[in-house]
Amino acid sequence: MLDIKQIRLEVKALEEKIKTLLSSLDGFGQWDSIPNIELEVVCHFIEEGNVFLDVGANAGIFTEAVNKKCEGNVEIHSFEPHPAQYHLLSQDNWNNKNIKCYNVAVTNFIGKTKLWYRPEDDGNKFGGSTIIDELAVSRRLGTSMDYMEADAITLDSLNLSPDVIKIDTEGAESNILEGASKTIQKYKPIIILEYGADGPEDFEPRSVEILKSYGYKLFWNIEEHCKFNKKEHLFCNILAMYEETLEDNHNARN
Repeated sequence: MLDIKQIRLEVKALEEKIKTLLSSLDGFGQWDSIPNIELEVVCHFIEEGNVFLDVGANAGIFTEAVNKKCEGNVEIHSFEPHPAQYHLLSQDNWNNKNIKCYNVAVTNFIGKTKLWYRPEDDGNKFGGSTIIDELAVSRRLGTSMDYMEADAITLDSLNLSPDVIKIDTEGAESNILEGASKTIQKYKPIIILEYGADGPEDFEPRSVEILKSYGYKLFWNIEEHCKFNKKEHLFCNILAMYEETLEDNHNARN
């Protein structure tokens, strides 16, 4: 029988770093002045020969770090809907044959969607762009927000076999999980995603319900540290691992 208490002890150091991160964050997307804990955790679990999905890749910080850690011996699929950020992502990786970049929004349907953004960038590099209409509000994007049309796909439509998935898509996380149900339940990847948004209080907790329905155990802020409060915990992080994966990681360390 898997000892969940022991597993939690083994990741305690990472949890402490997460709590430090949450107390330091000032708004969303502000990663320059503090350690990027999500990045550290992704690199902690990724291994050479893995398949990594970077959903909400922005300019490719996670893509670059994973590729560097694995010395190119990793298959990476990076998804970014905003054309300006996709341009940076694709330009930086055009010569990396192991990295494929997609100028699409990942969600739970295939077709077209609105991508809301701030036309007058404030230096956050379009970090608040979202495909969720309910989250395109003035307190999130500013009064000058606008939208463009973007292609939309599901992860299930790509027939990929991921080992690790990172999702940071400003409120679209639960839709992405729905559109990846077959992939996730077949391959049981480690999932690192952002939780919470400036939306209805019952909106983002759906991602937690979906992960649990897939048979995942959740770590960090949700079960132990975070009684979700929209004002205090806009941007928590989840580490989700399938029970068999947890057991494999536990055995590998003993």
